[in-house]
Amino acid sequence: MFEGGDATLIPSDNPASKTMVNGKVLSGRKELDSGDRIRFGNHVFFLYVDPDEIGEKHDWEEAVKEANEAEV
Repeated sequence: MFEGGDATLIPSDNPASKTMVNGKVLSGRKELDSGDRIRFGNHVFFLYVDPDEIGEKHDWEEAVKEANEAEV
């Protein structure tokens, strides 16, 4: 949800649908910060970039590290 300049992620009510932000399972609403790494299920990754910070560089190394640690 994007409202008033803030982006908020709301996880599914379905307990089988895992949503993670920065390597942690999301259990409730989370206001996103630019650079937050979002994971839906086991293989769908997104990087949230605040529209005001589009010029900044972000990489996926930390997201891949989090995913590998979660699988152990």
